[in-house]
Order: sequence, then structure tokens, then C-alpha cells
Amino acid sequence: MLKIVNWNINGGYLIKNNSTTNNFQFFIDKIKIINPDIVLIQEGHINSKLNQIEELSKELDLKYYVFQGLGESHIEKGNQLCLFILSRFKLENVEFKEIKIPYFEKYNGRFNSILKSDLHKKGFLKAEILFDNNINTIICAHGHALYLFDKSLDDLPLQKKESINFILKNHENLIFGADMNYDKLLQIKKIQNKFSSAFKNEKTYKNKENDYILLSKKIKIINQKLDYCTDDHPLMYVEVEVK
Repeated sequence: MLKIVNWNINGGYLIKNNSTTNNFQFFIDKIKIINPDIVLIQEGHINSKLNQIEELSKELDLKYYVFQGLGESHIEKGNQLCLFILSRFKLENVEFKEIKIPYFEKYNGRFNSILKSDLHKKGFLKAEILFDNNINTIICAHGHALYLFDKSLDDLPLQKKESINFILKNHENLIFGADMNYDKLLQIKKIQNKFSSAFKNEKTYKNKENDYILLSKKIKIINQKLDYCTDDHPLMYVEVEVK
């Protein structure tokens, strides 16, 4: 059995009652209750004083971790916005696939050159683990918030193809956790054919199906739960049997 968590933690801010207080420990405590084997985090923070992935590793007793810096955080200045993968098993063959979107200049002008949430890199952080004598691929992903431009991934066929192809080429024993900012991923036939969704037809962000845990068909879902414990993204938890 494997226990998996996926969560966009918003840099450790709850966004409850317009709070401006960082409460990273809240996220740690919520995840710790599950005692997961794999944790996938979007919008983690690293700065010169606090490295959230190191804190998660220590608090959750997950020895192995990798991260990808994406640029200065829009949530709190002085932080690097990151993708995190933490694991009970050694992480190997780490790779980052960036998905580039040609809208930065237009968006920056629209908001008077204020740093906003889509000005940093987005893409797919991939690693592999050995579990029960099988190589399993882990992907933690964050997609561009194209709704800020009144667009979606459907309006950018090249970037959509890049994204889908990267997921599909890693379909064997894949565990995929993401905030894709795209609510039609499960309508794509090739995705339907290769993967099961732990939370099909669940509204996970802004009343849309934007956050995902996808699993290769051979991975059996035993238990799953969404915890809407913040005013932002829910904690996503799934327990699986890898065949």
C-alpha cells in the first residue's frame, strides 16, 4: 500500500477570514495525520531563513525529497515558489519539464507591472521510486492560470500537446498530482484510456476540477479523501495498491 498526498499549500497561507498570517505548521499537522509515503506540493516556499521542504521532510519523516524553483513567489516577496516531491523511498531520474506560455508581457501590462501569479515558470517535476520491485514514476505539476487571460489550455494547442504527451509518455505505474488550472483533463480520451482519477467530477478549486491525482490503470485505489480545510485548494489524499 502507498499513501499519497497532493496539495497546493499557497506558500503556507490559509486564506481564512482574510488572514495575512503564515501558518505553515497547519499544513504540516494536517499531512502528518495521514502519515503518507509520498507528498506532492504546489506553491511551496523556500527562502534564506525557511526551507519548507526541509521542514516537511523532518516533520513527516520523509527522508527523500526534490524540488524545482519556479521564480519569485506572488504570495510573499523574498520567497522562491517551488514544486516539492517528498518520499519514503529514494527518488531517482529527476527531471523538470517547463511549459512556456506566450502571455507574460500582455499580462504584466494589464496589471500595471505588478508581479502576479503567472509570471513564474510552470511545468512538471518528475522522479522515480522503486517500490515492490517496480519502478514507479511520480509527477508533481502546476499549470499556468490561463483564466487570467480569459484563455484555457484549449486555446494553446502546442502547450496542450506538450503537457498531454509528457503525462502519457510516463503512463506506466504513474502517480500524478497537480494543480493544472485546467478543468478538462479528464475529458481527453487518451488520458481516460490510460489513467484513473481519484477524484473524478469533484470541484477542487474555484468551483472547477483543476486539481488532480491521476493513477495508472494498474494501480488500485483503496481509499480517497478531499479535505476542504482552507479557503484555497483542498488537501487530496489517496491510498493505493500498486500491482
